[in-house]
Amino acid sequence: MVKSLLIRGTFALFSQSLFFLFSIANAVAISL
Repeated sequence: MVKSLLIRGTFALFSQSLFFLFSIANAVAISL
């Protein structure tokens, strides 16, 4: 139970940072 919760939390953090990087790259592409 704790292990699956940890995996889920890690995946959520990873997808959130991935979305953050994607939005930054998108803003840079728009400014260019």
